[in-house]
Amino acid sequence: METRVQFRIESETKKMAKQALEKKGISLSDALRAFLDKLAATEKVMTKEETWLKEQIEETFSRVDK
Repeated sequence: METRVQFRIESETKKMAKQALEKKGISLSDALRAFLDKLAATEKVMTKEETWLKEQIEETFSRVDK
């Protein structure tokens, strides 16, 4: 399922970004889509074991800080 994303930026910023991307043969939409895909991929869902390990590490650092 696709969704539309709208946001506002300075017109000069948009113009310069489009120019830079056109030189590379990439549309502004494709560049933003690729950026968001890459960003979203960094938000990995942690397994139960990873969550447990993270909690253990945080608790250990908390005890060390005290």
